[in-house]
Amino acid sequence: MSLDSLKQEATNHNTSPQRLRELAGINDELTRLVAANPLAESSLLGELAIQARTNNDVEMQRAIASNPNTPTQWLIGLAYLFPEEFFSNPAYDLSILQNVNFAHRFEKKLLFKLVCVSFWQDTINLGFGQKDMQSLKIQILTTTFANN
Repeated sequence: MSLDSLKQEATNHNTSPQRLRELAGINDELTRLVAANPLAESSLLGELAIQARTNNDVEMQRAIASNPNTPTQWLIGLAYLFPEEFFSNPAYDLSILQNVNFAHRFEKKLLFKLVCVSFWQDTINLGFGQKDMQSLKIQILTTTFANN
């Protein structure tokens, strides 16, 4: 199989989780593509997060921070480095819906950064229909920050 066909397979949302695991073991480029695939299993993403941290692979860490299947502990761990990906990740919104106190798990340094990033995202998104969600995120984070 050619590298191009393997890349297509790694990004295809119909590729099985088992096949994604196989593709992740072939080379770093395919591993990064698999890390961004929303069908990658959370256990694989946890393993890739460890590998990315060990190898200081920023692009793989970014892909993992964006993936909705990323385990919560890794998502929080990557939030400081990739706050925009963190806020854009549907898993963040789901975590807040499931537990309003979700942000209580963050360190103060991370909370401060997220509040700052959220403020600027809110400012940038004015008029683009995302203001209400960003305002809610700011309110939750600032309330948590004030209570810590």
